[in-house]
Amino acid sequence: MSMSIPPVRTGLPLLAACALVAGCSPEPNKQATLLGEDTDGDGYATPQDCDDSDAEVHPAADEVYYDGLDNDCDPSTADDDQDGDGTPVDDDCDDTVVGLTSGTASFQPLEGADVDLSDAFSGEVVIDSAGALLICGGTHAVHLRIEASDVTVRGIGSSPTVLDGTQSGRVLQAEGAQRLTVEHVTFTQGFAESGGAAHLVGSDATFRDVAFMDNTADSDADASGGALYGESSTVRLENVHFEGNLAKSGNNLTAVGGAVALNECAIHVDTVQFVDNSVLVPGGSGYRRGGALYLSQGRVAGGGMKDVTFSANISGRTTGGAMYADLDDLELTDAIFDRNEGSSGGGLYVTGSLTLSRVDFTHNVSSGSGGGLNVGGYLTATNTTFTDNTAENSGGGATVGEDTELSRVTFSGNSAGDDGGGLRVEGSSSTGSTSRFDAVDFAGNTAGETGGGLALRFRFASFTNGSFTDNTATIAGGGMFLDGRYNNNNVDVSAMDWTGNRASSGGAIWADIDNYGYIRGSGVHFDDNLVGDVTVGYSVGGTDYTTHTISGSTISCNRYGC
Repeated sequence: MSMSIPPVRTGLPLLAACALVAGCSPEPNKQATLLGEDTDGDGYATPQDCDDSDAEVHPAADEVYYDGLDNDCDPSTADDDQDGDGTPVDDDCDDTVVGLTSGTASFQPLEGADVDLSDAFSGEVVIDSAGALLICGGTHAVHLRIEASDVTVRGIGSSPTVLDGTQSGRVLQAEGAQRLTVEHVTFTQGFAESGGAAHLVGSDATFRDVAFMDNTADSDADASGGALYGESSTVRLENVHFEGNLAKSGNNLTAVGGAVALNECAIHVDTVQFVDNSVLVPGGSGYRRGGALYLSQGRVAGGGMKDVTFSANISGRTTGGAMYADLDDLELTDAIFDRNEGSSGGGLYVTGSLTLSRVDFTHNVSSGSGGGLNVGGYLTATNTTFTDNTAENSGGGATVGEDTELSRVTFSGNSAGDDGGGLRVEGSSSTGSTSRFDAVDFAGNTAGETGGGLALRFRFASFTNGSFTDNTATIAGGGMFLDGRYNNNNVDVSAMDWTGNRASSGGAIWADIDNYGYIRGSGVHFDDNLVGDVTVGYSVGGTDYTTHTISGSTISCNRYGC
């Protein structure tokens, strides 16, 4: 296009001439000040310089959005509208995408032009190519079906993005979708037989900064995963919150995973909260497992589950009030189980072996065994506490099916209707199997029958640098009850303290050890332990072949107690 420059009056500087031509943005020059005073020294004078008091504001400057200034002295580049779509940033959920305003959605494919979904983002929406689905803040009644890999679903803007299943179907479904990422959204009111909000089969999915609220898996048959169900998939949960989700089956059937149910999946968990989720089976029988989380025949990837909270989840009178894990091994770090209810593990039930680090079990309730925890395999724990948990049967704090290795662990204020107010360990009958307790303290635990603090049925055990204080058992072993008959059991103790424990027999320890077994040690302190109204150290029952030598302690021994 040709352009005709108007005639310039004699002596008029170049800047003044350029000002008369639309689109002309001259470079600063030494003649600029001839037009007028250049107060800020940026090489531009009025009227080209729209703010001659600020050297960063002039016609050649780049616009800096949202700073309240017209940096480039161009009214067409509005300070509060970076994408130039005419919608100010306060009303625009993404001010970098043209046309993407509050309540709308856009799909940005890896190849090709963006697709505006503003008028089509409701009901069933199918994503069948790789790209990013950007959803503005607001509530969207939508059912997403992902039929491609390399898809990102992202909520954007300052307002929450809520995907609402309206109790008419699940919100998201993916089969065979690899590298699926969902972030910055809330799933609510999803409803299906399994995976009320999200359902994954053969997929690889990451949920990041996501909430699942009030979703339901409801079926006349079995029900799985009130919020999320996964099968043969890899699932990553990063900063995710599950609350108020429910899995409900038909009469006398099976419901698992009030919030999440995963079968044959690899799962990565980091910073996740499960609050007030539950499973429900109408009728007088059936199975309910994992009030919040159910894992079956899979594995936990990425070094175990980290920074996880389970609070007020319920499985009823069946297994795993908060979590049920049918896994060979599980590792938990920085976790909390609080006020969950179930049977066989009011807080957590694990079929295999379990490793705990910095985990707290508090106020959990079991209608069976293991108020806080029930482990079928080997338990390893460090820096872990069991406080004020309750079991109707055994193991007020925890029940362990194999041996244990505990270090810096505390059992306090737990209670059991039968044995092991703080802890019950079944142990292993295999040769060389040993339970080890280092710096483990039992305080104020109670048992309706035996082992106020601890009930052990084991092959070998060692105790160092720990204590039993103010524990109570109705029948025997106020502090500790050892049942090792017919197993040639050996017990070593050192630097231990038994104080203020109570029982009808063996105020501090009741040990029934036969067949050449022994209980021995040194540096052990017994004080104010009561059998009935008699203060003694401990009582040991065993055959004539059993050895009991603890140097520096007063020992009273016969088969029936002291």
